[in-house]
Amino acid sequence: MKKAIIITLFLIITANFVFSQQIPIQNQFLVNKFAIAPAFAGYSGHTEAFINYRQNWIGMEGAPKLTTASFSGRMLGNMGYGFSAIAESSGNFSQIYITGAYAYHLRFRDNVALNFGIAPQLFRNQINLSKVNSYGTQLDPMLQNNNGLAVTAFDVGISTVFIMNGINIGVSVPRTIGMSFDYKDTDASYQLQRHYIAFATWEENITEKIALTPLVLIRTTEKSELNFEVGLLAKMNDRVWAGTSYRADNSIATSVGGAVGDRIVLNYSYEFGIGGLATATSGTHEFTMGFLLKRANNPKQPTIFPIPLDESATDLEYIENQIADLEQKLQEETLIRIDEIDRLEAKIDSLKLLGSNTNTNNTNNNTHQNNPNEPTWVVSKTSQAINFGQGSSRLFSSCYGELDKYISKMKTDKNLIIKIEVHTDNIGSKKHNQTLSEDRAIAVEDYLKAKGINRNQIFTSGMGDSRPIASNDTPEGRRRNNRTIISFNKKIGK
Repeated sequence: MKKAIIITLFLIITANFVFSQQIPIQNQFLVNKFAIAPAFAGYSGHTEAFINYRQNWIGMEGAPKLTTASFSGRMLGNMGYGFSAIAESSGNFSQIYITGAYAYHLRFRDNVALNFGIAPQLFRNQINLSKVNSYGTQLDPMLQNNNGLAVTAFDVGISTVFIMNGINIGVSVPRTIGMSFDYKDTDASYQLQRHYIAFATWEENITEKIALTPLVLIRTTEKSELNFEVGLLAKMNDRVWAGTSYRADNSIATSVGGAVGDRIVLNYSYEFGIGGLATATSGTHEFTMGFLLKRANNPKQPTIFPIPLDESATDLEYIENQIADLEQKLQEETLIRIDEIDRLEAKIDSLKLLGSNTNTNNTNNNTHQNNPNEPTWVVSKTSQAINFGQGSSRLFSSCYGELDKYISKMKTDKNLIIKIEVHTDNIGSKKHNQTLSEDRAIAVEDYLKAKGINRNQIFTSGMGDSRPIASNDTPEGRRRNNRTIISFNKKIGK
């Protein structure tokens, strides 16, 4: 309810500020957020590509057709990039838009960010005169001497998006200059209208398997009335979805889609009119196909591409990274709801169980292959409270209190055994980071032994920089990757 109130207030305010449809309407933003605002470029960390085809008003001669291709991903640090090409034809008119995009993501926390995007655009409009009929006894010299008229222009789009706990609120101005230009040797002119788009989406987890994503979108230009759209997308198991939306031009769209494997998604939308000229056609069809070219190690928000469950069933490293990321979210989140905590803890438990089965069945996994008697560990905590000197294995005294809690726990239960697993960022060579992580694990072990813990109760593991849970391109990401994972189990074996 709180999300709905925030978004409603935002849209009421926005509607008071933003008052010739030229930019083509599409439904692909249901699966491709970059299609609606360049500020989304690279935010999730994934590298994605989408192709889209839209045939408007089936049964009407000369109805608009639209083909789109886009590509976006993350650059260095908190930056993103994107590219899109749109080809549209309608009767004797054709238009091409070629757009680049740069985005910067100002992150306040892992799930709160303010994103900015700029998108220079090359626009070309063409009229095919060869298909125009001339009536009367004299042939129009314009039609006789020209096969077509074309003009090219440049414009720039800007956008900003605020993201917080699954809420996306944004404003996009696809054309800020609004250039006007003339067709050569004619009295014909053309003007690019300045467009305004305001939108809001948020995701609500209804159950562990079902999530709902409401959408509110407002479009307008300087010379047209306000046009709004409301919709709802339901997603199941992160693999299939269906949705519907209503647009104020008296049209309704229905969409269905799903994942093909872990790196391809398909979406189909059918749009039909409920009044006016649109009722004389057989509706509008739109097809979208998305490709996940590179998956982020630590996605920043839900993505239309599914979590690779098949891959995780044989990839213990993937499972452990997911567990560490979820536990980090539980530690850092201060405004999280009780039901969200329960959901995250349930997901962590299921991943731990999957990891347990994987570790038991996968004899080729190298995590524990040097010690066949080592148990399957249950991760207790991923800690940044266990700190070391920069580039050294010297324990800070500020972490003694954290370690003393574990010591007290182990002295109370003599059958407990502990594992200290240390990770680093990627500053320095891999060999250096591997040695550093091993030395840091031993430093913790030495402290435990000095406090009376038996050596047989302690396992250590140095992982170096091999398993990052965040980007090493930012100070915050490196801080998260420099972590110590504490795990417990009961004594087994000799």
